[in-house]
Amino acid sequence: MKKNLLINFFGLPNYLSMPAVGIEISNRSIKYVEFIKRDGVLNLEDFGEISIDPGIVENGSIIKKDELIKILSGLKTNFSSNFVRLSIPEEKVYIFNTKIPLVKDSEIRQALEFRIEENVPLKLDEVIFEYDILGKEGGEILLNVFAISKEVISGYTDVLVLSGLCPVAFDVESIIVAKTIIEDKKSAIILNIKEDSSVLSSVVFGVVRSTFIIPVGESLIKESLLKIKSIKNLDFSKSGFFYSPEISLNTDVSDSLLNVFSILKDEVEKFNDFYVSQAKDKIPGFNGFDSIILCGKSAVLPGLTNHINQNLNIKVEVANPWIHVFDVNDKIPSLKFEESLGFVSSIGSSLMSYLK
Repeated sequence: MKKNLLINFFGLPNYLSMPAVGIEISNRSIKYVEFIKRDGVLNLEDFGEISIDPGIVENGSIIKKDELIKILSGLKTNFSSNFVRLSIPEEKVYIFNTKIPLVKDSEIRQALEFRIEENVPLKLDEVIFEYDILGKEGGEILLNVFAISKEVISGYTDVLVLSGLCPVAFDVESIIVAKTIIEDKKSAIILNIKEDSSVLSSVVFGVVRSTFIIPVGESLIKESLLKIKSIKNLDFSKSGFFYSPEISLNTDVSDSLLNVFSILKDEVEKFNDFYVSQAKDKIPGFNGFDSIILCGKSAVLPGLTNHINQNLNIKVEVANPWIHVFDVNDKIPSLKFEESLGFVSSIGSSLMSYLK
């Protein structure tokens, strides 16, 4: 990514590109992570998650601005800095690939403007966009473009500023997740299971090329688990319920979740088959995905990786959110590994403050 969106939009000075708290705002919660570097070593300073009432935020749209400001104003007392980076939900992002005639790098943005309205249901003056250069061939430049409505950016900026926070960058959810959990420039499908939906991302040589939203998430999983008589008294409001002994050791869990698992598996298979068929001959060196990586709190549910692995000759694995932070064999963070799977966006946003 050449520049972060907020700097591109507001022209913020470089001194504001500094360590910041990573924040994720979703339909049902706000999560945050803060890293601080001491003596050259990155440390997890603080993290947290608070629930918010339904209707304050819906699918990335701020519905009740004053209530969200009140919540964030109280939350900021936990931060050691007022500087924050916020991940923008995938529902509010447009990602597409396109080609433009071969021009100078300084002329790419102007040439790309003619492609925006062809691929985004908004007028050019209503969006902020950025791009990655994927390659140059046959007198054309191949580009990966992501765009966000200015209204969305402005809405989140207003809420943060009125809460006493200073936003220094906005991160695209799928991109920050990929940067957080993928090593080098590998190719993978990411299945990010969120509260009310799941996001599939195709990552080719480290670049997010496309995304797809599945209307299945943790809420449906919880509903299915509640049907199991032996765990009806489990408190789903507590953190760590997806990997509690009552679930991880319960032989009825996989059976009760078979329908949900099958939906996710089928969507992953269709996503893989479609993308590989479309891209295999168009992207030099791409012969398919190296792995399918799962993240989100429910990624650790027993039987999920095995179920998705059916009929796919691709390794299915649970993400390691700390892969770019520290070796968990040498250092055990205060945020439990299983729980960290639900903080990937926040971890990544804070981490990017320290990566050049």
